[in-house]
Amino acid sequence: MNTKGLTIGAIASVPAVFLGLVFSLVLLGDSKSAAAACAPVSAASDSDIHVDGYSTDQVKNAAAIIVGQTLNLPVKGQMISVMAALGESGLRVLDYGDGPGPDSRGLFQQRDNGAWGSYADRMDPVTSATNFIKALQAVDGWELMEPTIAGNKVQRNADPYHYQKYWPEAVTLGVLWKKSSFQGRVRL
Repeated sequence: MNTKGLTIGAIASVPAVFLGLVFSLVLLGDSKSAAAACAPVSAASDSDIHVDGYSTDQVKNAAAIIVGQTLNLPVKGQMISVMAALGESGLRVLDYGDGPGPDSRGLFQQRDNGAWGSYADRMDPVTSATNFIKALQAVDGWELMEPTIAGNKVQRNADPYHYQKYWPEAVTLGVLWKKSSFQGRVRL
């Protein structure tokens, strides 16, 4: 038995195991504490969706974003998308912009510069989320970036850390959605 080869192999695997652990924590966040902090979720019908602290429209808008899984978007990308929408509009479809973007509209406050589609596209949660997700997927190496930096690469916010404070809330919404009884039943 070659103990020198085994020792080198064991030493070489330590960084890989450590990086895997760190990467999984970044991807999943602290889902146990997020789930424990979650408010009750209920859905008697598609029109009666309830997550404490959020309106039915906000929950439906989060659902429109989380369906990014249909675009082969991993969970981290879905949460980055929710985080950006929280930071831009509080998960509301806004029909007004702000000082830096008076022509911004929708969940992601997407500008009227042709890159985000028509006014109707920007005001439609599914279409605007799809456009955000496709732009995120086009960012080289987004999967390895801090969530706020990845979101900023798409949105180009003046402060690259603007979205950071919305990450825990995005993860909580994602956990709620994945565990909810109304997943797959929401009509968008």
